[in-house]
Amino acid sequence: MEKGKKAAMGKKAFSSSPTMPPVSLDQFVSIMAPLIDMEKVVLQEAEISASISSGATRNLETAQKRGSAIFNLKCVDVQTGLMGKSLLEFQSTRGDVLPAHKITYRRMKDALIQLSKGVHKGPASDLVPVLFGERQPTVSKKDVTFTPFNSNLDHSQVLRGDNSSLANDIRKEMKTLNGKLLKTKDKNTRREIQKELRTLTKEERKRQQLAVMDVIKTSDVVLTTLTGAASRKLDSTSFDLVIIDEAAQALEIACWMPLLKGSRCILAGDHLQLPPTIQSVEAEKKGLGRTLFERLADLYGDEVTSMLTVQYRMHELIMNWSSKELYDSKIEAHPRVAAHALYDLEGTNKSTSTEATLLLVDIAGCDMEEKKDEEDSTLNEGEAKVAIAHAKRLVSSGVQASDIGIITPYAAQVVLLKILRGNEDKLKEVEISTVDGFQGREKEAIIISMVRSNSKSEVGFLSDRRRMNVAVTRARRQCCIVCDTETVSSDRFLKRLVEYFEEHGEYLSASEYIDE
Repeated sequence: MEKGKKAAMGKKAFSSSPTMPPVSLDQFVSIMAPLIDMEKVVLQEAEISASISSGATRNLETAQKRGSAIFNLKCVDVQTGLMGKSLLEFQSTRGDVLPAHKITYRRMKDALIQLSKGVHKGPASDLVPVLFGERQPTVSKKDVTFTPFNSNLDHSQVLRGDNSSLANDIRKEMKTLNGKLLKTKDKNTRREIQKELRTLTKEERKRQQLAVMDVIKTSDVVLTTLTGAASRKLDSTSFDLVIIDEAAQALEIACWMPLLKGSRCILAGDHLQLPPTIQSVEAEKKGLGRTLFERLADLYGDEVTSMLTVQYRMHELIMNWSSKELYDSKIEAHPRVAAHALYDLEGTNKSTSTEATLLLVDIAGCDMEEKKDEEDSTLNEGEAKVAIAHAKRLVSSGVQASDIGIITPYAAQVVLLKILRGNEDKLKEVEISTVDGFQGREKEAIIISMVRSNSKSEVGFLSDRRRMNVAVTRARRQCCIVCDTETVSSDRFLKRLVEYFEEHGEYLSASEYIDE
């Protein structure tokens, strides 16, 4: 499991602060209901505002750059997925890689853009290490049946039996009909096909529901999302133990859905990493963002918590900063990762780019100041070019592009980095995301673009200790920070980070990357 991850055990009544006594269920609901309403209002307003902004932008090229639209796609296949949902496969008419965008699966609803590696199609046993971890081999994959519920797994891997076979036959027939529907232009014919598809969909859904129930009844472990635990398919099911992973990033109200399914509970997470995302400032101030994990840890401390102190991801130089700053120097690196280097990877050469575990690239004095985009998000063009240039150096030394991640706190910088990556064929597999998007993830090499560079020494939410903790600790063998040391050092916490990298790593000026 991850460095610093704690487990809080048991169920306790609600208390909004360590000094406030627990309250009843009715009181808990009366406190939470208005906060949820506040959050809903803010989300709705944001969605309306985004729609108006999108409608006002008639320039298609600008819309695509903003990530609010994707063009030049063609639908190449239509299939029926689990529970009768439609699975649409799109391909770009201008290449294999889709442009940078902000379109999520949820916003696409039943339409899913399948990228070459975007959907997990392996066996259910692939998920076993996620739950138990490679250092807890007490439960064998062969001894336990795992049922992933509400996941992207290929349903044929997990559903067996007569009902599933019948549903599979129906899906094949539906796929054939969907193919005819795409090619048919005659309205009457299309109407007849759609009518037949609706009938088959109802039957397929019925068979799938029965098949799912068959699997759940015979499974020892069921994997589900928090909201998935409230599904009607689990209405009559209870469990001996409920485990909630990343509980420190989950709203308490969401945690109670699976909690009610079992008599015992383990909350696993790290409250020194990113908290739940709350859009309503008022709701967050009034307690919506305070997690069950935090409250139990504050109320009962060591009585209900257990801290895991051995981490299996990072070189000890990457780990030591986080351990000292946030975990009272209690974290240790397992011997097999404590000294592993980037150049130890197969096919990677030992070079000035791969030898350093910690690398600080300073843009101070290089005329690379931050800017604002049209949506008031911050970006830094010079810094983005430096981050891409370092990624190119790593790839030139033999590091696989898929082993490199570029992280930045700002959405506008993500879009810019993806545009620059699109110009480099060798970097197509480099993953670029926000810090929030990388929580729970890892890469052999991580490049962090801090973005902020201004005469006022403003650092914004870079000063959030939890966000920077997540960013740095995503790296396994090398962590490279690209920043304006003069700007970020105005914050004491960030200044200590810069000083740590200067003392234990390699320092370079961004000017060394300018011509690349």
